[in-house]
Amino acid sequence: SNDTNERVLIKDLGQGIYNVQLNRPKKCNALDMHMFESIGETISKLQSSNSNSGNDDNYPNNVRCIILSGNGRAFCTGLDVPSIIKPGDGG
Repeated sequence: SNDTNERVLIKDLGQGIYNVQLNRPKKCNALDMHMFESIGETISKLQSSNSNSGNDDNYPNNVRCIILSGNGRAFCTGLDVPSIIKPGDGG
């Protein structure tokens, strides 16, 4: 099964292997605050599915491996500085 949100794609590759893919190809997957939050939420979901209390039907209780990759031509160009710095912060 696949789960999609704005910043991260999750692909179940079978046998407990999941591909967590950064999904901002037009920005070469540069990290903004939404991306950081999405990555954290996604890893937490996958991690909690392995606990005894994990009952999320989207993620079976068999996560063995998480592959982190990027959608498009780049894995990740780093921090999306313009999205982090607010006008007037002196940066």
